[in-house]
Amino acid sequence: MSQLVTFYPNRVTIIPERSKQCIAQKIESVMRQSMKQRGITYVSPNSLDNLKKKRQSLKLSKSSKKKLLDSINSMYCLSKSRKVRMKTGKYIYNFKCAFITLTLPSSQQHSDVTIKKECLNQLLVELRKKYGIKNYVWKAELQKNDNIHFHLVVDKYVDYQALRYRWNRIINKLGYVKKYAHKMQSLSLSDYARLRKSKIEDVKKAYAVGKKYKWSNPNSVDVRSVRNDDDLAIYLAKYLTKAEDGVNEKRILEFGRLWYRSQSLSRLKYINRIDLSLVKKGLKRLEKMKDVRVFIGDYFKVISFRLSSLPKKVSNHIKKLVVENAKMYNYPFPDS
Repeated sequence: MSQLVTFYPNRVTIIPERSKQCIAQKIESVMRQSMKQRGITYVSPNSLDNLKKKRQSLKLSKSSKKKLLDSINSMYCLSKSRKVRMKTGKYIYNFKCAFITLTLPSSQQHSDVTIKKECLNQLLVELRKKYGIKNYVWKAELQKNDNIHFHLVVDKYVDYQALRYRWNRIINKLGYVKKYAHKMQSLSLSDYARLRKSKIEDVKKAYAVGKKYKWSNPNSVDVRSVRNDDDLAIYLAKYLTKAEDGVNEKRILEFGRLWYRSQSLSRLKYINRIDLSLVKKGLKRLEKMKDVRVFIGDYFKVISFRLSSLPKKVSNHIKKLVVENAKMYNYPFPDS
């Protein structure tokens, strides 16, 4: 039985060619294409089975976590490093992606679903229209006795102040900025310092700015640039794959999907497989390289790595394979 190799942005997988599975996938693909031509949406039996399952936990399944991580790693790999000029006149060097956290500045008064539909969805519409953002991943974070917040990853630069203005305008349709402003207007400088758990000297400037604008622009957005693999790894570990505990089951069931990715990433598949005999020698050398890890199971072998830690010739070759695969699915590479 021959073995097939698939190249991803952060790993290489080697699996045996299973003829029955390949035939089944081919049949499903033909059915899907045929029904699409007739204007009918095809839903696989596995999808129907998944719909019957009730979500009891916020912990992502192995499949969901894999898709989420693959989507972000693909977006990062397919985004060229570039110099970005901020409105302040300063530059961000080697920019590839942005990690964005969206929060509510005052206590949550609406359902999680309402905030997702009326606030997050509206922001995504505006980001697509204003900044041409086509590739993104978001994940909701629900915590016990705490406000919902969202983590968003995009591969285009968005000015922090402009993003904060948009998000505050959107969430204020539900009254969250107004409520924040009402609370802050009654605070003295010493009260503000205690609230921020800081010394008065350290918050004087922030307090003065808040008073000047009548507390109408709360710091509800955090934006961090991704410029290397370390930034990416830290963010993924800290925000996007952890599970929240102690959340009410009803809240979980009502919310639905905990994360979502753009269509450009959803349709991006790694199905172009190479026969092991053609790349066997190269993979043997890859396994011996620094910081490369190898996992072996009964029916698979995975060679895991950080692309940037590999020799340039090797990393360029793997990236070329990933890029060529993305072109097959008309992936919209970011141009700025």
